[in-house]
Parts: sequence; C-alpha cells; structure tokens
Amino acid sequence: MGAISLLIACLIAMIISWLGTPLVLKLAERVGAIDRPNERKVHIRPIPRLGGVAVFAAFSMALGIGVFVHPELQSSWATQREGITFYVALLAMFLLGIWDDMRTLKPLEKFSVQIILASLVYAAGFRVSLIPNSTIASLTQVGAIDFLVTTLWIVGVTNAINLIDGLDGLASGVAIIASMSIFAVSIINHDPATAAVAAILAGSLVGFLRYNFYPAKIFLGDSGSLFVGFALAVLSIQSSRQGISEHVLTIPILVLGVPILDTLLAMIRRFLKSFLPKQQGTESLLSTLKSIFSPDRSHVHHRLIARGFSHMRAVLLLYLVSFGLGFGAIAIRVSNGSSSSMILVLIGIALVMGVGQLRYREMAILRNGIMLRAYLRLYDWQILRRTLFQILVDVGFVAAAFSSAYFVSNGVGGARADRQEFWLPVLMVSVVQIFVFWLSGLYKGIIRQAGVGDALRTTKSVLLATVISAIPVFFFSNLDASFVTTVFVIDFYFLLSLIVCSRFSFSALKYLFEKENAGEKRVLIYGADSHGVLILQNLLGFDAQNLTPVGFLDDDPQLEGKFLDGYPIFGGHWHLQRLLERLSVNEILLAQSVRPETLRRLKVIARSQGVVIRRFQIRLEDVTREVSRTQKDQSPVTVEITS
Repeated sequence: MGAISLLIACLIAMIISWLGTPLVLKLAERVGAIDRPNERKVHIRPIPRLGGVAVFAAFSMALGIGVFVHPELQSSWATQREGITFYVALLAMFLLGIWDDMRTLKPLEKFSVQIILASLVYAAGFRVSLIPNSTIASLTQVGAIDFLVTTLWIVGVTNAINLIDGLDGLASGVAIIASMSIFAVSIINHDPATAAVAAILAGSLVGFLRYNFYPAKIFLGDSGSLFVGFALAVLSIQSSRQGISEHVLTIPILVLGVPILDTLLAMIRRFLKSFLPKQQGTESLLSTLKSIFSPDRSHVHHRLIARGFSHMRAVLLLYLVSFGLGFGAIAIRVSNGSSSSMILVLIGIALVMGVGQLRYREMAILRNGIMLRAYLRLYDWQILRRTLFQILVDVGFVAAAFSSAYFVSNGVGGARADRQEFWLPVLMVSVVQIFVFWLSGLYKGIIRQAGVGDALRTTKSVLLATVISAIPVFFFSNLDASFVTTVFVIDFYFLLSLIVCSRFSFSALKYLFEKENAGEKRVLIYGADSHGVLILQNLLGFDAQNLTPVGFLDDDPQLEGKFLDGYPIFGGHWHLQRLLERLSVNEILLAQSVRPETLRRLKVIARSQGVVIRRFQIRLEDVTREVSRTQKDQSPVTVEITS
C-alpha cells in the first residue's frame, strides 16, 4: 500500500468516527451508560461512556474498505488466519467492554476473558519470541515461555490503557501517538499491513478525540479502552516481529511507555505503601498482594494535577512524554547497537528524573532506611518461616545452580546439549541434594539468628549434597565423567553461594538497617580489635544510646587506611584533632586499655572540641549471691558505657 492509500484509509476512519460519535453519545444517554463522578474521578458531572462504540465502528468499517480496495492488503496477514483471529478477539474484547460499561463486571471475570483472548491470538501466531536461537532454546520449552510473556504483555497493555483513561482525552491521545509510532516502525520494517491497521486505528481515535478532549462530552469507557489496549498490544507484537531480535520487546515497551510506566508505578506504590510506618504490622502477605490491584487516586495524571498542573496541561505533558518515547523507539530501530544503548540510557535517566518530580510518598522509602525495614518485614511473614517454603526455595536454588553449571561446562567443554541428557541429571540432583539437606539438619537452623556455626554447617551440607548427588549422575547418565566432574565442581560454588546468601540475608539486611538508622550522636571507637568490634555490634543493636559509629582509631600504623566490619580505621590518636573537625564527632569510646600519656592527650584534644570520652565495659554478674548494698559488691549491668 502506498502512502496515499494509507492516508486515505486513516481519513476514512477519522470521518466515520467524527460523524458517528454524536450518535453514540445520544445512545449512551438513552441506555444509561453514564460515568458518574466519585472520590476517585476527576470529572464533576455525569458523562456518557460508550465512546468505544464509535471508535470500533469506524475502525471496522475503514478496515473493511481497506481490505476490499487494496490488493496488497488482501494478500497480507490481515486477511489470513492471523488477521481473522485478531479481529474476532477484538470484537470479543469490545463486547466485554460494552458489558462492563452497562453492568460492572468483577475484575476476575474480566481478567479471565482477557487471558482467553490473549491465548487465542497467541495460537494464531502473534507471539513474543524471546529466545529465537540459543542453547537454552534447544533444552527448554521456549514455547511455554513465549506463551507466558505474550499473554502477560497483551493483558498488561490492555489494562494499562484502561487505567490511564483518567483525564479527558488522555487515553485516546496517548493511543493515537502509540498507533502512529507502531505505524512508523512497521514502515521501517517493510510491513505495510501492520502499518495500515495502525493508521486506521489512529484515524478512528482522532475523530473521536474531537469529543473526548477537555472538556469531554463522552468517554472511551471500557468498550473503547479495552479494545484499543488489546489492539495496540497485538499490533506492537506484530510490528516487532520484522525488526531486530535484540529489541524484540524494547521498542513495544517504549511505544506504549506512558501507560506501562503508569501501571508499574501504581503497582510498586501500592506494594511499598504497606511498609510505611503507619502500615507496618497491620497487613498480612495476602492483604499486601491484594493492595497492588486496589484502585486509588495517585496515578501519574493525578499527581500532575496535585502538583498544580491544569487538566489540559497535564494531558499535553503526557502527550509530549508519549511522543518522546515513541520517537526514541523509532530512533532505536534505525540506529546501531552502541547508539541504541546510549538512547536507552538517556531515556532511563529522563524517566527516573521525571518520576522523582511526582514526589510519591511511597517512593521515598527507596531513598532511606525505611526500605531496609521493608525488607526486614518480609521475614515476619509466617510463610517464610515454614520448612516447606524453605525447601521449595532450595529446590529452585538446586535446579538453578546445576543448570548454570551444566551450561557453563557445556560451553567450555563443547559437550553435546541433549534435552534428555540435561533433564534427567537435574531431576536426580534435585531429589538427592534436598534429601541430604534434610538429613544434615540444614532446615533446623533459624535464619534470623544465623551465625558462624550456621555458615560452617551450611558449607558442610552443601559439600556433602554435591558429592552424594554426583554418584547417581556418574552411574545413571550418559554424560562423560570429566564433564560431570567439571559440572559438580562449578555446581558446588554456585549452590553454596545461593544457600549461604539466603540463610544470611536477614543478618546482612539487619546490619545495613542498623547502620542506616543509627542515632544522632557520632562516635569514634578507639581500638580496632575484637573489643572494638564488640562495641560496634552493641552500638548498632542498642537503640537507647542513640549513637552512630563513624569509624575506628588505632595507634597501630599498619591498620591505618583499612576497614573493620565495614567501617574505616582512620589511624592513630595523632589524627584526632583533624578527625573531630572533619567528621563532626560527638563522643569517643575506648575499647582497649590506653597508656596514661595517650589518655591525657586524648582528654586535652577532646575538651578543646567539646567531645566526651567514655569507656565501654562488659562485666560478669554472679546472681547466686545475695546482692550487697556496699560499693564493693554492687551488681553492675551486663553492658556498660561509662564516662
């Protein structure tokens, strides 16, 4: 199809939509399909919401005319099994939207129909092939991966367009820009059929936008947003199939960037909200997951209005962002590898800066210690403490470690990658290693209190499991002995890393949280030895002292410039004057005995800077004897910081 033919098809769709929308408006008023204002919506008066009828009618009529008039379109996918299935699925999605506009459907009902329709178009040939040619593709069921990704993409984009339909003209305008971006990418990919369908969809929306732009006389409704979102999702897949494989999803994501970003931000916000101080401890895991899908009034367009943007300026700004992302997608398609990477980096930086300007309260926890508290809260969920859950996680670790070791060894040794030769060892290794973990007592440990002893026991269990699991692989598989040896050596290191990290994740996060959320008084510890580490651990875990360790002092010149438990060793006491001024230190804690002359110098410098020197002590208390009231027998506290 030539450019003039495409333009004519687009104009036909625009005219039909422009002339048909007033008729649909009257129809919506007559049947009672009215969107009434509430606390979550911006509009303040009832507005008809069957605008999708006009858009779908214009799209269908213009597409039919295009197929009838242009021979090139007749011989394309648009008239083959793919095209017929695509249109049938669109019709079903449109009818689903009408039903929801007339009688509100439950989310599960809508999702179920959307998944069925996404599966239908996948079966017809519209699919995202993430792994076109690789060793993994020969060993795994790539079709299953393609199906999951394709279904998730179609259902996700469909609902993303629906969610962004919150301001007059926003969803329809963003969809027009996305359609024209798909049109441009399809032209570059020499796919005139996809370009024609995208142009017709854009024309249908342009005619409708005349009545949908602020102040809107009619809304798209679910009949329009679901149909348009589904069409854009499928067309974006089709347009990328003729492109370069490394950008199989990058270009569609950019083309539909605004609705996708809004949906992802909404899900992240709602999840993080449960970790805010007022919410902590009040929600279960199931409630937290449900909150991700709970509607609110904090979408991107709502935040823009809250920041002082007018209704029209907010919409136009999002148009501009959508246009910029679409232009970026086209630029990536026509550029080389290094240029594409630079474009993606610039787009990523711009988006991060833009999201920061929205000033989401929930996002603030990503920038401070509350995020660490959020991570630690995960360990309060009962499911994480259950042995069955730990076993299931370890099964994943075992399979991942062995698979990675197998592929690495296969690439190094050049062994033949046969599917049966791969899956049989995976099954044997998984069963044997988990059984050994159980027998060795790995699941009797307490993850929240894991220590050095647990690390040694974990290492022993992993080593024993690796050695024992290698025996059946040696005898019951057709793999070469040297290859198997290499696999299990690598498997041991991979598996040990995964198991140890999972067992000590709580301790590591707790350390980071305590370090991030220490007190207001800044403290230098004199003595970079075991006593100094003991002081550090007590300070981090003893909130009542309100002390923040900043590092160590030690007169041993060989220790200067090194780190102890993550904190710097600044050198000897002769650096104290400079350190007190540079680090704004409030106190010095003595962890070791200090020579009288050195202590005198410390006191002189500390007094001149208004800094307090205290000694940290640990004493043993004999509670079997009656406590005497004399100073000699007075019972001390277990941990004491004295002036």
